[in-house]
Amino acid sequence: DMLSHNSTLTELNVSWCGLTPQSCVSIFKALKHNSSLKKLYISSAKFDQAASEALVDMLSHNSTLTELNVSWCGLTPQSCVSMFIALKHNSSLKMLDIGWTTFDQAA
Repeated sequence: DMLSHNSTLTELNVSWCGLTPQSCVSIFKALKHNSSLKKLYISSAKFDQAASEALVDMLSHNSTLTELNVSWCGLTPQSCVSMFIALKHNSSLKMLDIGWTTFDQAA
């Protein structure tokens, strides 16, 4: 709840903190309507289907995030496709780091 109503935090770096999939879901849900955060670094977090879906939902609604690092998060090719589709509706994101993500032809 703190993240969704915070109006001063502009950068959050929780990379390499050992976040669980449920932690990622909570963060993404909180940031869905956050109006101040510009940069989110969450590399090496453990993503599962629920975390990937929450990320896609957040990207579809958040209008302030300009940088997102989800490298080393275990994104699947299908979650990448969903994320790319969501980004069609996001005009604020300028930098996306998905390093160490394996793509297949669908992505």
